[in-house]
Amino acid sequence: MPSPTSISVDKLSRFVGLPKCPQLFDVRSDDDFAANPKIIPGAKRMDWRTVGEWARSVTEDTIV
Repeated sequence: MPSPTSISVDKLSRFVGLPKCPQLFDVRSDDDFAANPKIIPGAKRMDWRTVGEWARSVTEDTIV
């Protein structure tokens, strides 16, 4: 049984671009992003090292 706090890639891909899509955060390192700079539409690129600072400002109900 899947966790209520997880979502599969297949299921998430069906939400992208829709009004009910969770807020998406791309927290890949700069090296990982440089190796594969593809972005998910609507995703915000954020520094994973400072998540404690910027996470407090997230107002969306659902985030990934």
